[in-house]
Amino acid sequence: LEFINNADQISSNLNIGGDESSSSEADAEENTKEIKDVLFGLLGHILDLLPIQDFITSVLPLLSRSNDEAIRHHLTLVTATKFELEPMESAQTADRVIDTLFENISGENEASSIVQASLNTLSTLISKFGDKLDSSLLTQSLKISTQSLLSERSEIIISSLNVLTNIVQTLGVKSIAFYPKIVPPTLKIFQKFQDSDDSLRQQLQLSVILLFASMIKRLPSFLLSNLTDVFRVIFFADDVQDSIRLSVISLIVEHIELKEVMKTLGKIWLSDISTTDNSVSVSLFLSTLESTAEAIDKKSATSQSPVFFKLLLSLFEYRSISSFDTNTISRIEASVHQIANAYVLKL
Repeated sequence: LEFINNADQISSNLNIGGDESSSSEADAEENTKEIKDVLFGLLGHILDLLPIQDFITSVLPLLSRSNDEAIRHHLTLVTATKFELEPMESAQTADRVIDTLFENISGENEASSIVQASLNTLSTLISKFGDKLDSSLLTQSLKISTQSLLSERSEIIISSLNVLTNIVQTLGVKSIAFYPKIVPPTLKIFQKFQDSDDSLRQQLQLSVILLFASMIKRLPSFLLSNLTDVFRVIFFADDVQDSIRLSVISLIVEHIELKEVMKTLGKIWLSDISTTDNSVSVSLFLSTLESTAEAIDKKSATSQSPVFFKLLLSLFEYRSISSFDTNTISRIEASVHQIANAYVLKL
């Protein structure tokens, strides 16, 4: 650590390149970075050799007291890596680390890199140990991550979403008290970055979708009030791979009442899908409708038949309002015919 703190002096003393006058400031910074990278790597390997208790004894004071941002950032990341290889019996030791992470996340004027690294490490620990962690720490994690969700920095928002995803997966219905602090802000975040040129937009959209995937599995009945919003996120998260979005659609069909899914599909077709020129969104909608028609039971299909046939008529009228070419419209209509046949067989 002393070498790391004095990397600037070491670089100057080494005088790489031989002629001090020819060494630019940029070269000096690059040399310092290379030296620090090597020393950080060496430090990481040394810490990996320590038993977990000795590791914590050595690292925790530095996480909270070191004045060097680079050291704190690196040690926070090393801590996450260390615990990934630990057995479940180390959950109590992880509790100690989480207390320190809370301090770093909530600290006033804390550097964003430290907050982000602390949130990422917190997410790793919750994913690893789940309900083996102290329940009060999990509740506090919910509180802190929902507060961090309101940050103006996209990297901190993404890390907060990842923490929330793992907590919801761990606590399930026990996290429902924080629903108003999770879902509405997340939807606002998605809308805010939908048309932005933020370099992290893809990661942010993916984090939002993964959070909703976790809620679909663990809180399906509670998510019904925002099911239209969830579909809107899935259909219009253009930077997320189609395969991932199709997987989340499969989760919806598997975990949510299909009569509610059918009602929601009828609404979102009229409000969003029929007016978009995004062919992928239309394709995902049709895939959802097809999966629902195939999986719905006879009783639900009968009760929702007015909704379905109203939607069917609108789909057949789509040609008159769509801006797609004739071949695309023909493929859409062929899919609609197939879906209609599958649904009628359920009646």
